[in-house]
Amino acid sequence: MNSAARFYAEGVSGSVSRSQVLVRLLSQVSSMLVVTLAAVMVSALSLVYVTYQSRSLDMALQADAIQRNHMHVQWEQLLLEKGTWSTQARVQTLAENKLGMVMPAGHGLVVLKV
Repeated sequence: MNSAARFYAEGVSGSVSRSQVLVRLLSQVSSMLVVTLAAVMVSALSLVYVTYQSRSLDMALQADAIQRNHMHVQWEQLLLEKGTWSTQARVQTLAENKLGMVMPAGHGLVVLKV
C-alpha cells in the first residue's frame, strides 16, 4: 500500500477529504518528476562535456600525429645528410685539400696487429 492510499485510508476514518489526498499524491509525483528531470539534465550535460572532451583529445591526437610525421621526414633527411657528409671520398678530399694530408707510399704504411 503506497503512502497516498494509506493517507486516504486514514482519512476515511478521520476527516481527510479527497482533495487533500490528491494534493498529497500530486506533491509526491511532482517531487519524483523534479528528481527525474534533474537526473536527465545532469545526464545531458555530462554527455555534452564528454563529447567535447573526446573531440578535443581527438584533435590533439591528430596534431601530434602530424608533428610525428614531420619529425620522421626531418629525421630521414638528416640521416641522408649525415651519410653524404661522411662518405669516404668526401673525407679523403677534405683531408687532402683543406688539411694538406697525403696518402703515404706503400713503404710508409704500417699495419698493427692488436
